[in-house]
Amino acid sequence: MPNFTLVDQNDADELLQFMHRFYEVDHIDFRESVARSAIKKLLSDESTGRIWWIREAEDRIGYIALTFCFSLEFGGPSAVVDELYLEQSHRGRGLGFEALRFVERFCQSRGILALHLEVDRTNLHAQALYRKAGYQDRNNYLLTRWLADEPTEE
Repeated sequence: MPNFTLVDQNDADELLQFMHRFYEVDHIDFRESVARSAIKKLLSDESTGRIWWIREAEDRIGYIALTFCFSLEFGGPSAVVDELYLEQSHRGRGLGFEALRFVERFCQSRGILALHLEVDRTNLHAQALYRKAGYQDRNNYLLTRWLADEPTEE
């Protein structure tokens, strides 16, 4: 059974290493300066979300990032599992499922009404995990438009 501890500013360098491995697996362009800035912003303002380490005993084996939002459609506060990553050697053992249950309980305790996540259409393993955990494909597309040329650092 995994345990979860909050990531803090002192963990930024290690979290960046985990993020870099996750982005490689998911074929996401990793920009360290942009990621470092986003971590700093998220960790310095609890109203934006939380990041937890996923641990087995004392070992950090992954992380889960949760961000907060508000939805008229869903009737109020909602949240997004922005990132969920487990090291390859720890996948397929139900730890991702337990991480989802952990953030669900966290959200419920704070009156958050709906939890969303995004998954790559080609990542069938992750899709199966999310469906098993009760997440539904709403047959919608998540469309994105950058409002700046590129994400910025601060």
